[in-house]
Amino acid sequence: MDLIEKTREFAATFHEGEPSSHDMSHITRVEALCREIRKEEGGDLLTLQLAALLHDVGVIKEHEDGGDHALYSAEIASEFLGRAGVEKKNC
Repeated sequence: MDLIEKTREFAATFHEGEPSSHDMSHITRVEALCREIRKEEGGDLLTLQLAALLHDVGVIKEHEDGGDHALYSAEIASEFLGRAGVEKKNC
C-alpha cells in the first residue's frame, strides 16, 4: 500500500461518525480541489495530497477538548508522517 492510501485510511479513522461537516466526503473534496488548483498554480502533488488528507484529523479532539483543530491536526499529521518515514522539510 502506498503512502497516500495509508494516509487516506489513517485519516478515515478520525472522521468516522464525525458530526459536523468534517467527514471523509469533505476530505475527498478538498483533495480533489487541491489537484485542480495544482493544474494552474503548480506544487508538489504528494505534499498537496498529504495536506488535504490530514488537514482535519484533529477535529474530534477539538469537539472533545476545545482548542484549535488545526493545531491538533498538525501535531497528529507530524507524528503520523514521521512514523511513515516522511522527512521534515523547511518551508
